[in-house]
Amino acid sequence: FSAFLKQSGVKLTEKIEPGITPAAAQLFYTYQSPPLKRIVQDLNHFSTNFIGEQLLYALGPLDDGRFDNESGISMVEGYLRGVGVPASDFVISDGSGLSHDNRLTARAITRVLAAVLEDQAIRPEFESSLSVSGRSGTLRKRDFGDSQIHIRGKTGTLNGVSALAGYMTTAGKKRVALAILINDTSSLESALSLEDEMVRALYSLY
Repeated sequence: FSAFLKQSGVKLTEKIEPGITPAAAQLFYTYQSPPLKRIVQDLNHFSTNFIGEQLLYALGPLDDGRFDNESGISMVEGYLRGVGVPASDFVISDGSGLSHDNRLTARAITRVLAAVLEDQAIRPEFESSLSVSGRSGTLRKRDFGDSQIHIRGKTGTLNGVSALAGYMTTAGKKRVALAILINDTSSLESALSLEDEMVRALYSLY
């Protein structure tokens, strides 16, 4: 919050600390948030880690009006279990995805992707939030070495880590969910090349 204030030209003379709003405080500004589907679209198209972390907090409101990281994590864990992901397949440490303590198997991710396809209440908004290969977001420059391949998906990159997950229609016209997680790589270029190779193999397989 301090960083946003400074970016906007607001000079801070004291440290910002959490507290209780005084009963006599007067409202001087109200900001209307964009709809959630737009926020998720920005998150998935541009990999904005800050948005991911704030959404996790928003999932965990406490009785006193505050928001809590641990409560948000509990909500995510409950959803994962609810769609059939075994507890052994995940460890959630934050919402941004920046922590190397996060653990998700490819099976867990594809199970969530499959569950979303079955949930018409969120499927349209979720699918439209994903980048499209060769066209938008973090997949704008990815063609996977085959102009016939089109993926709606999300990438993930950390030091030594590269990931790709999403949906693809195969050569046999089957809709599949895919997740490729590459750890301990010393070369992002090599990891992306391996992802491309795996995508082409999956495209031709079905």
